[in-house]
Formats: sequence, structure tokens, C-alpha cells
Amino acid sequence: MAMRRWQQSRYKHRNHGNEEEAAEQFKLIQNAYNVLSDPQERAFYDRHKDDILSGGANSLDTDTELNIYSFFRRGCYGEVNDSKNGFYTVYAEVFQTLLKEEEQARAAKKDKDVKPIALPLFGNSTTPLPKVKSFYEAWIKFSSAKHFGHANKWELSKDDDRYTRRNIEKENAVMRDKAKSAFETKIKELVRFVAKRDPRYLQLKKDMALAKKKKQEAKDRRNRERKENQAAEMAAKTEKNAKKNRSKYDPRVDMANIVMPAQGVVKEVLQGEAGISEEMKHDGCVWENEMYICKTCQGQDDCEFATVGLFNTHMQNKKHQRRVADREKMKNPAAIKAAELAAAVAARHAAAQAQAYAKPAQKKGKKKGKRKDR
Repeated sequence: MAMRRWQQSRYKHRNHGNEEEAAEQFKLIQNAYNVLSDPQERAFYDRHKDDILSGGANSLDTDTELNIYSFFRRGCYGEVNDSKNGFYTVYAEVFQTLLKEEEQARAAKKDKDVKPIALPLFGNSTTPLPKVKSFYEAWIKFSSAKHFGHANKWELSKDDDRYTRRNIEKENAVMRDKAKSAFETKIKELVRFVAKRDPRYLQLKKDMALAKKKKQEAKDRRNRERKENQAAEMAAKTEKNAKKNRSKYDPRVDMANIVMPAQGVVKEVLQGEAGISEEMKHDGCVWENEMYICKTCQGQDDCEFATVGLFNTHMQNKKHQRRVADREKMKNPAAIKAAELAAAVAARHAAAQAQAYAKPAQKKGKKKGKRKDR
């Protein structure tokens, strides 16, 4: 917050008569803020702070003829334009020099199978965004073709034996690999530094984010439509099966009065007592306490329903249909007498069986008693 207030105090319109100096200070402050707000860029700055602040004057870097650290400073270019000292001109020359050095290093190698350099040029303010994208995608994967012989720790001598020469070459190879890795890291950090300040790249990121958002929205829409179609197919299949089952198990039902859910919505014509059909009344349906009660199944767990549709589904249940059938039988006096007679016969038969089982047990007990007396 304090830095923000200090930054605002350096605006040109707040420094009348000293606009140019205020503008330069504002650029430096803005650059410092960009560095501090990026963890990766800040870590690189902390590791090479002295070299960056001195513009590379204290650096012993011999990897390139350029003073790379001097281009990590806001003061290395003027305005962000195509002028001689502008952003695009300065960094176009930097990357063109690096590309030239890499081509020379690759040409100096004896290996004929070495692939040619595929690093695009930086361009200018009018470079199309697809080419800008190609530039950053290629340079962020920068790999140097240089030998880095200056990093060798030991020099070979004619008097060295084979064992010594092998150890020296092995240690020198390790040092060259370290120098190569450090140089490539430095160039990649420069690419990131430039990208954060390149209006073309910032616009490219916005366009890519927008395209990604639209792509995700289209994907979500397709998924939503697919789920809706699946739900509609499932509802149609459920309705078809319900009609088939209802006509199979309950021939009294009028197929036109079946109420089924379609696409997640329960369609009902009437509610309350007015929604009770003759078939529902026949099955024992009554309207009590804002619920449809099945008097036939009352006392069971499944006897209260909130909608007509749920009650109609309950009417298809085999247990309910069996209870209705039992109730119809009980309405017939002859059936009642037959049931009572059957119950009496069953009770008499059960009593006779119990008595038959009891008599042998008594006889066995008497015999055992006589044997004991003897």
C-alpha cells in the first residue's frame, strides 16, 4: 500500500515542471513492482541483484557478446514503440544477436546431423499475434548450441596420462554443463521479463483466455444438452414401462389417467380430494391432512403419499394389489363363512396333531417309571 501511494506521487500530473524526471521515476517504480509481484522473476532478481543493478559491469559472463543483465532494467529502452531506442527495436536487436551467435556455434560443430536453428525473430509492434505466439513458445524452450569451453576448470597437457586426461575431461564436462544450464536459464528469464512488458503478448494472453473460456462454455453446453436428452429418453422409457406394467397387473386402470414424471416434472391435472379418481377410491384412497392416504394399506410404512402420481405408482405395487384382493374377498358373505370354516378346520386339525404328539410321550414316561420301581 505504501509503495502504491509512493508510485502515485510520481505521476506526471502531480509533478508540474518536472514531468520528464517524474515519468522516468514512474517507469522504474512500475518495473520494480512487476519484478516483486512475480515470484519467479523476483527469485531471479535476488540471485543476480548486483549484476542487474550494475548493468552487468561486474559480471565475468563470456557466454555472449551481449551484456544480458543490462536488458533486465527498465532503463535499457525508452517508450514502448518502434523508435530507435524503443522497446521493440532494442529487444529485436538483442534476440537477433543471440540467434546469430547460436547459428555460428552450430555451424562450427563437426556433427553434420545437427538440426538448424528454429528460433523466430522478435518482430515489431505490427507483428501478427500468431507470430508473436510462435516467438515466445520457441524462445521459452531455448537450448544453446555453444560449447562453453571457457568454463573448463583444467587445461590438458601433453604429459598427462590417459587416466588423468579422462578425469580432467570429466570434470571439465561437468563445469561446461553447469555454464550451459546457467546461460539457458538466463535467456529464458529474459524472455519472461520481456513478455510481461510486451503489449502484444499481453493482448495474446487475453485472447487465449477468452478462447479458452468460450471453449469451456461450449463443452459445458454440450454436456448439459446430452444430460437433458438422456433424462428425456429415460423419462419416456419409464413412462412406457409404467403403462405396460399397470395394464398388466391392474386391468381396471384407465390408461389415459396415468400420471407420470416427464423431464423431471410431475404433471398432475387435479390436486387434493378432486384429484382422487374412481380407481383410487376403489383401492382405498382418501384425502386427509394434505396427504393421500391408502386405507387398504393403513398401518404399513407405505400408506401416505403427497401426490396423485405417487399414489398411482403405489397402486401398481404387488403388496397393495394383494391387500385389495383380500379386502374384496372379505366383502362376500360366502367367502367370509368359508374363511371362518377353513380357520376352524385348521384349528381343529392343529389341536389333533398336538394331542397325537403328546400321548406317546406320556406312555414312554410310564414305562420308564415301572422300570425304576423294579
